[in-house]
Amino acid sequence: MKNFLKIFVFLEILLFAYIFNSSIYNIYEKNNIATGNLSGYMLEEPSPEILNQLYNTFIENYPNNKLEIINNTLTTTDKSVYDLYCYPIDEFSQKLPISSTIELQFYELTKEDFLDSVGIFYTDLSDEEISQLATQLSTQIIEYEDESIPYSMILELNLFNFLILFIVILIIYGIYTSYSLKRIGIKKSMGFSTLRILKEQIISIVRYYSIVCFALLAVLNLYYAFTNRFDFSYLIMSIFFFGIILVVNVFCLLLTSVLIKFVRLEAMIKNRTLNKSTNVIVQFIKVVFSVVIATTIISLLEQSGEFTKSQQAVLDYKYLDGYYTANGFNSAEHDYALENPERFEEYSNSMFGVVNICAVFKPTKLSSFC
Repeated sequence: MKNFLKIFVFLEILLFAYIFNSSIYNIYEKNNIATGNLSGYMLEEPSPEILNQLYNTFIENYPNNKLEIINNTLTTTDKSVYDLYCYPIDEFSQKLPISSTIELQFYELTKEDFLDSVGIFYTDLSDEEISQLATQLSTQIIEYEDESIPYSMILELNLFNFLILFIVILIIYGIYTSYSLKRIGIKKSMGFSTLRILKEQIISIVRYYSIVCFALLAVLNLYYAFTNRFDFSYLIMSIFFFGIILVVNVFCLLLTSVLIKFVRLEAMIKNRTLNKSTNVIVQFIKVVFSVVIATTIISLLEQSGEFTKSQQAVLDYKYLDGYYTANGFNSAEHDYALENPERFEEYSNSMFGVVNICAVFKPTKLSSFC
């Protein structure tokens, strides 16, 4: 039975590694496309004049610093393609993303590219230098943090799967404990306390779990390092994530340890570990476990496809960042206008002006525009 538990823990770790890579870290990467040591900022007034002045000031006064803008590229594939315009491009590592659903394309940042942006940029300037830059431009430069995909989506789309997996883990440890009752009874008859027996079980699980996790993370991170995709954040987040899963495993083991109180010395001597009623419960749990396993596999396959579609649906809105109204929809500027009534009113007045012009020049060639 101990080998069965080891196999289950191994498969459990592989399953959670898949969930971590395909959902949790995938969302983290999409929300942190910018180069790691760069901070995001947004111009309050991203007019062409201010963008031009910002670019010229940066090139003249901060030639040794980095500047980056990011655009989402509209594609017909399932991949999320990002265009990264970098200055100077030689100073950027051009590291590949860990997720296979993300594609990064690096370009040298030119003034034309910067003028076509929506005023969101990333740089390694200090807070004091940013303040000085804002003073020179006579506009506010606000800190910007991209959260295109909310992290709450992880729970919204995986909550059912997490609950099912928790039940599966609980049942597995229940079966493991039930098959270990005879050995536990022998130890208790030898004077071992329940606390000591439980401590030995926990140490055994923690040791094996840690070894498998260490081996898996070592292999994954070495692979990512050799393929120019290693990121320290992946290592830290994966260790934290698997630490939580380990705590869940220990918690399930503690919950199922209540079966120990059903051990009777006379039944153990007769080569029976549980009374009839308890044994019926254990057999029923095995049947439920089989059903739950089948349900979990089917659900995970379905939810995996739905999760990818949901991510794509969220990104569809952000894919059009950086496109002006002649080509598409500038979502960042639209969001800014909705949050600033003055800018929204300015757009409304501009539209009224266009309508009035169309009304006056309707008979002319301008009618094709109107």
